[in-house]
This record gives sequence, C-alpha cells and structure tokens, in this order.
Amino acid sequence: MLRLLTHSAPWQLLFLGLRYAVLASAWSLASDCTSNDAVKVNEAMPNAIAMADYATKRAAQDPGRYPRKGNLLQDMLGASDENDANALSLARQWFGAARDAASGNVVIHCSDSYLSTIDADTGVYRDNTRPGTFGTPRVQIPRSNDGGWTSNACGGHLRAFAYSFEGGKVIVLCSDSDSGALRAPKWNSLDSFRTGGAFLAENLSAIGINIFQQFLSYMILHELMHVADDRQFPGKLPDGGGELYSYEYITGHAVGATGAGGPSANDRQHNADSYALLACGWYCPRVGYVNGRGRQIKEADRPPLDLR
Repeated sequence: MLRLLTHSAPWQLLFLGLRYAVLASAWSLASDCTSNDAVKVNEAMPNAIAMADYATKRAAQDPGRYPRKGNLLQDMLGASDENDANALSLARQWFGAARDAASGNVVIHCSDSYLSTIDADTGVYRDNTRPGTFGTPRVQIPRSNDGGWTSNACGGHLRAFAYSFEGGKVIVLCSDSDSGALRAPKWNSLDSFRTGGAFLAENLSAIGINIFQQFLSYMILHELMHVADDRQFPGKLPDGGGELYSYEYITGHAVGATGAGGPSANDRQHNADSYALLACGWYCPRVGYVNGRGRQIKEADRPPLDLR
C-alpha cells in the first residue's frame, strides 16, 4: 500500500465568495505527490468542491430573482431553455453528488508510475497497491485511434482519469506530458478570477467558455463527476461514442456559432465535461454565455458570489 499524506485536518476551511464555510473533507494525497504538486492540489481541490456546491444551489434557484442568462444549460445538457426542470434537476442531483463524493475516501495520485501494465495497446493496467477481496483493481483507460500513445496509463495524452477500488476511489492527475493536469493548467483556482480582471477579459474573447480548460480545479471537477457515479458518467456515452471535451464537441459547433444537431441531450447529460463547464460558467456570475461566448451581466441580475 502507498503511504498517504494527510493534507489537512478532517475539517477544512474553504473560502466561498465573501465568507468562510466549513465542509467535511476526506480526500487525501498519495505519496507520489511532490510538495509542489500538493500546493497546486490543495488550492484546486477545494475550489472544485466549491464550484460543485455553488452549481448545486444555482440549479435550485428561483429564476425570478436571478435569471440564468444566455443558453449555457441548453448547450451543455441539451435543455429546452435555461429553466428546463428536468435539466436543472439533473444538475442539482449530480453536482451535489460530486461535491459529496469528495468527502468520501478519494485518493489523489500525481503520477501513474505505480500502475502495472497488462496491455498498453488497449489501455489496461492494474493497481497492485490496493489488494481487495476480489483481487487488485483493474484499470481500463480509453484509447483513441489518433496514435502517439506511450506505454504508461496517461499515455502522453491524458489530463487525468479516475477509477474505483474496494472502499474508495482514485483520481490520477497526469504529469507525464504537457497535456497532463499537473502541467497544463494556467491557474489552479477560479476564485481570484470570479469578479473580473484578466479572467473577464479573456472570457469575453473568442475563446469563450473554453478558457476554463486551463484551470486545474475544472479538471478535478470533471473527475469528481466520474467519482460520483461512473455509470452516470461513463467513458463511453449512451450513443456509443467516447467522452466529449470542450464546447465544440459537446455542442457540435464552434464558440460564437449557432447550429442544430450535435450530440444528443442524452449524451450531453451523461458527459462529465458538460457538467464541469456548466459549473465553471455558473461559478462566475458576472458573465452569461450565449453560444459559448461570454457576455457581461448587469449587476442587478447577477446572483451573489455566496449562495445559501
């Protein structure tokens, strides 16, 4: 078994908007995380939990007080409009599940080097550090057909992945390439960008909502969706394809464009990245999204940074 590093006391203070709140925390860092990795994750993980918590509450809000501007819910979950009761119910349910999952036995690895290779070509590995009643966990990593994969689990392509073991879950934050979660992000946490500054300027540019893909907290929230329920958020979507990443692939059209078609609502509602981007968008209440491009919301229509 790998030795785990206790990153904090069982209760952790998280800065949520304008006040501090106390949330239960049971996630831990594996011993392959360096001190530099720990600094990043200890900032990003609480932020990912805070985003899931905020999105849970935002989905439950009465739109009469703070309307959900733009069409982000429609784009991400295939909703009929921003007040679609079914889509909001799904958002509330699964954001809450992701938030709560982080208080379970979740171990974060900062390298895939502890995994043994069974078949690198098909992405099959084994975690020999966690023996259980029915043997050691078998880890299946989806492999695309674009080539260039290295023999390790992260394969020189992946940002992160998650899997189950007896009694808990593992999130591996890849660090073997510039695509890896621990090497790629521009920022760890969204908190310092919620109210304007450089984030607002970039969000209103052509990159739009895809700006969030540079944040480690967004990447961790994506994995927390898998941790919450890997049947609701599988590696293979209901219509038979792989997971959808970024606005273009989730909606079927570019940021700023319009277009019918694209992936089905069922696929979007089972796609972890759809929820991760939706939560990021809601977490920054100064901006609403129309076809993935940010637009400033007038102050009277903005929900507070701290929702109860």
